[in-house]
Amino acid sequence: MARLTTRFNVLLLAVFLVVAAVLSALLDRWIDAWLIQRTEAKVEQNIRGAWRVLDERRERLSLAVRLAAACRGATDPAEIERWRAASDADLLAVAGDAPPGATGAGVLAALLAEAIPAGAGPEVSGFASVPADRLSRAAPELAARAGVAGGGAPALFLFAAATVDPAPGGAPRRIVGALLLNGADRLVGAMQSDLFPDAFYRGQRVGTATVFSGPVRVATTVLQRDGRGAAGTRVSDEVAARVLEQGRPWTGRANVVGTWYLARYDPIRDPGGRVVGMLYIGELERIYADLKRRALWTGVGALLAIMIPALVVGAGLAMRMLRKVRTLDAATQAFARGDFAARAPVAGRDELDQLARSFNAMAAVIEADRARILEQQRQIEEANRNYIDLLGFVAHELRNGVASALLNVQTVDEGACGDVGPDVREALRTVADALRRINGETINYLQLARIEEGHRLIERRPVRVRGDVVDPVLESLRPVLRRSGQQVENDIADDLVAAGDRDLLRVVFQNLVHNAAKFGRPGGRIVLGARPEPGRIVFHVWNDGEGIPPGRMAELFKKFRHFDAGGPAGQSGTGVGLFIVRRIVQAHGGDIRAASEPGAWADFEFHLLT
Repeated sequence: MARLTTRFNVLLLAVFLVVAAVLSALLDRWIDAWLIQRTEAKVEQNIRGAWRVLDERRERLSLAVRLAAACRGATDPAEIERWRAASDADLLAVAGDAPPGATGAGVLAALLAEAIPAGAGPEVSGFASVPADRLSRAAPELAARAGVAGGGAPALFLFAAATVDPAPGGAPRRIVGALLLNGADRLVGAMQSDLFPDAFYRGQRVGTATVFSGPVRVATTVLQRDGRGAAGTRVSDEVAARVLEQGRPWTGRANVVGTWYLARYDPIRDPGGRVVGMLYIGELERIYADLKRRALWTGVGALLAIMIPALVVGAGLAMRMLRKVRTLDAATQAFARGDFAARAPVAGRDELDQLARSFNAMAAVIEADRARILEQQRQIEEANRNYIDLLGFVAHELRNGVASALLNVQTVDEGACGDVGPDVREALRTVADALRRINGETINYLQLARIEEGHRLIERRPVRVRGDVVDPVLESLRPVLRRSGQQVENDIADDLVAAGDRDLLRVVFQNLVHNAAKFGRPGGRIVLGARPEPGRIVFHVWNDGEGIPPGRMAELFKKFRHFDAGGPAGQSGTGVGLFIVRRIVQAHGGDIRAASEPGAWADFEFHLLT
């Protein structure tokens, strides 16, 4: 019962742990899905905010360019400078011819105008990439500020252009306003402040912004480990391949100069559709990892707060059921040990209580049946004792009377009362034979009474089978054998010794040989034999005659089964001889069986242990 309790507790705990693990896993997946949805929405919102800052700056450029183009003094350098300063642009100039070696604002404007595709409208805005060497020749000051003097990443500009009304007889030209994005830390700082205003988490800014020219950071709020700006560092190959080569946005978890961010990279295209750079917005991943951890622990805590009381209640209910099982088990064990008055207590109406009621009802029926059976057994034993006493008394008295009558008949036959004639002598011998037969059956009944009463004990000792058992039996049966005319062939060796009770073995041979004479063919043969085998000796008593009917073989050794003799006298026995034989042989540790061929022979074979 203790093992059942332990197993049940282990099972209950295992179920609790499995359910907790499954619910925790489901909670983790739900939190992941919720965070992914939330971060994706936040990243989309952040990148739109960054583009909004750029779009606002582009609109300022476009407005300044349109106003300058509409003014009659669009070609007046002083007027153009006034509009440039008003728009906070790095360049505002009319695009002019750019012969080899030429420098100046007009040359740079012409370089930027090259990004405008043919057939574009009068007003165009967007991004343009200028190779470092060409920028160094056209505008050395801007090249130095962009950090591209002497080579390096191309310069990236945000520009706007509008068509200037031509002078009489002249060709239309474009006025171009531009903002150099290389080193535009104020611009990316504005993006960061707009999206993450003064937000810090564990000593780090919550978000960062970056403008790339190709794969190189040219304006960024990202800091390196030593605190310097990360301008000039490169993006990962994975991001560059997707954004710069394939022209598709990249969203995901990115390691930006040693810090993990949830990032978004969008391609920056010129008016002709060519990817010239990237716009990046990133937010610290640690925020969402900590948020997930707190949400997970909160969820797990809530689950435990619910499941632990449920476990305690379930364990209490389980213990209550197990107590009922224990009491029922104790009652069944007590009943099995013989306490037939044992009953299981019943305190409720659940299935275990119903089982206890069923057990109590069964126990009551068994107890009543047992009492009835014991009473019947007592009555049977009393009747059996009466039967044994009566059997022994009748057999003893009958034997005394038969023995006295047989003695008197023998006395008269021997002439003690005077000479008798042949007819009288023959009648006396017939009476003597009948008395001898009755005396033999009486002896059988006495043996039966002793066996049934259990008073006859086996006195096992070495016995010479032929001299001590068989020969005396044959001598006592000589008159019977003489009348039947049967010949006995005794093949048992003179020196054969068996361990057994001499008197009881005589009873065995007495019954078997007498049956062979009684049921055998008159004038036939009776054969006695023995063969030693390992650990035992096998005896057989064979006779020719009518044999044993097949239908009677199963009842041969049962008590009080009568069989008619096959001889002319039609004699039958008392039905206890073979029963006694079998009981004696079994008491010696052996067994007996019969075989027969109807109309030809019968053979009884038994064995004794050596």
